Amino acid sequence: MHTPEGRPALVTTTDHAAAGPRTYPPGLDVQPRLHRAAVRRRQRAQRRLTTTASLLVYLVLSVLANWNAWSRGLSRVLPPSQDPKLYMWYLTWTPFSLVHGFNPFFTDWVNYPFGVNLADNTPAIPLGLVSSPLNFLFGPVAQYNILSTVCFFTAAASAYVLIGRWVAWRPAAFVGGLLFGFSPYMVGQGYGHVNLQFTAFVPLFALLLDEILVRQTRSPVRLGVLLGLLTVLQYLVSSEILATVAVTAVTGLVVLILLNPRAVAGRWLPALTSLVTGGGLAAVLMAYPVWYSFRGAEHVTPQNATGVYRADLLGAILPTSNEILSPAHYQAIADGLVGNLAENATYLGIPLIAIMVATAIVCRRSKLAVFALIMAVLTLLFSMGSPMLVDHHHTVVVLPGIVFRSLPLLKLVLPVRFSLYVALFAAILLALCVDRVRGWSGWSDWSSGWGLRSAAAGVVAAVALVPLIPSLPYQVADVDTPAFFTSAAVDVIPQSSVAIVYPMTTPQNADALLWQASAHMRFKVPSYYGYIPTPGTGVAEYYGQTFTFNVLNEIASLGNVVALTPVLRATLLAQWRQWHVGSIVVASQGPNSATATRLITGVLSRQPIMTHGVALWLHVGGGP
Repeated sequence: MHTPEGRPALVTTTDHAAAGPRTYPPGLDVQPRLHRAAVRRRQRAQRRLTTTASLLVYLVLSVLANWNAWSRGLSRVLPPSQDPKLYMWYLTWTPFSLVHGFNPFFTDWVNYPFGVNLADNTPAIPLGLVSSPLNFLFGPVAQYNILSTVCFFTAAASAYVLIGRWVAWRPAAFVGGLLFGFSPYMVGQGYGHVNLQFTAFVPLFALLLDEILVRQTRSPVRLGVLLGLLTVLQYLVSSEILATVAVTAVTGLVVLILLNPRAVAGRWLPALTSLVTGGGLAAVLMAYPVWYSFRGAEHVTPQNATGVYRADLLGAILPTSNEILSPAHYQAIADGLVGNLAENATYLGIPLIAIMVATAIVCRRSKLAVFALIMAVLTLLFSMGSPMLVDHHHTVVVLPGIVFRSLPLLKLVLPVRFSLYVALFAAILLALCVDRVRGWSGWSDWSSGWGLRSAAAGVVAAVALVPLIPSLPYQVADVDTPAFFTSAAVDVIPQSSVAIVYPMTTPQNADALLWQASAHMRFKVPSYYGYIPTPGTGVAEYYGQTFTFNVLNEIASLGNVVALTPVLRATLLAQWRQWHVGSIVVASQGPNSATATRLITGVLSRQPIMTHGVALWLHVGGGP
C-alpha cells in the first residue's frame, strides 16, 4: 500500500495493552509480535499472582503452627520446654551487648564470675539483632514466639524461590516449598531450637551453588561475595548448620562431577574464582569469632556427639506423634527411634519415597532429578551416623558417618540433623514430579486437558503431603514470671550488680534466665546452662556446680532440707562475699521455695522483703 506521493504507507493497528492505536512501518509482522508480548505479560502476571498466593498460604500456615501463642497472647505463653528460655536470653543478650559495648561472644552476666564463651554456644546473633525491636516493644517471650513463626515462613518461601527456577508450573514450586518449610525437621526443631529452626539460608546456599557450579551466567566475583556473606550469616546463626551445609555441598560437588565429567573442563575456572572469593571473604570476617571459639576466655574442648541422636532406618517409613496420621502401633515404635521426639525428623512416608524414586526413573534424562535422588539417599545415610540402626539394633553396615567422628569441626554435629537436607531434596523431587505430571504431553488428547492435568498434579502432591501433615499447633505453657522482674520493683537491685536467683539455672529449670532477660539484664546471675568448661580439663559440660549451686539445687531439684550448720553458713557467706553478691531473690512459685527461704534467712540472720511474688534480700555479700 502506497501514498499518492509513492511512499509506503504506515500500518495502523491497536495495541490493547497501550492507551490507543499505534502506527508501525509497513512490512513488520506486528500482530504476532504483539500477541507474544501480551502472552509474556499475562504469564508474568500469573507468576506474580501464584507467588503472592503461595507466600500468603505459607504465612497463614506458619501462624497456625503457633496458633496457641497467637490466640492466647504472644507474651503470655511459651513453649513448655526449657531450651526456649535459653534462646530468649540469647535474643536479649545480643542487642544488650552491642548497645552497651560488650563483646557479644563473651559474657559474665551468666555463670558469674567465670562467664561463658558464647562463640562456643548458640546465641544466633543475627536473629537477635534483626528481631531486637520485638524484644524492646513486647519482651523476649513474644520475640521468640514471633521468630518461631517467621522460621516456618522464611524456610518455605526460600525453598519456593529455589525450586521455582527448575519448574515451569509455579504451583509445583509451592508444593516443594510447603514440604520443606513444614517438614518433620522443621516441626521437631520448632519445639525449642530457634537457631536450628531458622533454615532459610539453606535453599539460598543451593541457589548460589547452582549459579556458581552449573549455570555460570553471572559475575563469578559477585557470586563469591554473596556466598561469603551468606556463610558468615549462617555461622553466626548456627555453626552446626554451616558445617552440615559444607558436608552436603562437597558431597554434591563430587556427585555433580561424576554425573557431568565432560562439563568440568569448561566450568572449573569461574567456579574456582567464586569459591575462592567466597571462602576468602568468609575467612576474614569469621576469623575473630572462630578464634574466640577455640582460644577465647572460657572456651571448651568439644565432646564427640556423632554417636548420639542417630536416625534409624525405620524412621523414614514410620510416622511419629509429630504427624497427625500416625497409627498408635507405629507411633509407639517411631517415637523412641532417636530418643528425642524433637530430633526424630527423618520421616518421609512410603508414598513420598515411591514418588521420589519414580520421578528419578521417569525423568532419568534430567540430571537434576537423578542428582536430587542420589543426594537424598546420601544425606539420609549421613543422618544415621554409623553403623546403621534398624529398630534400635546395631547392624554390621558401616555408613559414611563414621568419618565424621575423626573430623574436629564435625564432632559436635548430631547426625540426625542431616534430615534437613533429606527434606530439601525430597521437596525438589516432589516439585519435579508435580510439574512433570501437569506438563505431560498426553494430556493434549483430552478435551479438558488443562483442568484435568492440574487436578492430577494436585492428587500427586496430596498423596505425598497428606502423610506428612504435622500435629500442630504446638502446646504452650503460661508464662509464670514473677511481677517483680517485669515491673519497676526490680529497680531496687542496683544495675549490673550480682543477684542469686532461686531456682538457679539447670537444664531442667531455666526460669532464672528468662527472668533476667525480662528484667532487661538488670543484674548478673551465677548460674547458666550451656557449654562451659569443666574446671581443670576444659571439657564441655552443661552447667557449673559451685557450692552455692549445689546447696540450692539440692533443695530445688531433690526437695531436701539442708541443715544449717556453722560451716555451711560460713562457706556460703564467704562465697557470696567473693562474688560481691548484692541481692538474693527467691521466687514464691519456685520448687520448694519455702525451704530455700528459711535456709537463706538463717544464713543472713534476717527476714526477706516480700514483694511482687518474691522474697528479696538486699546488701548481701559486699555488693552495692
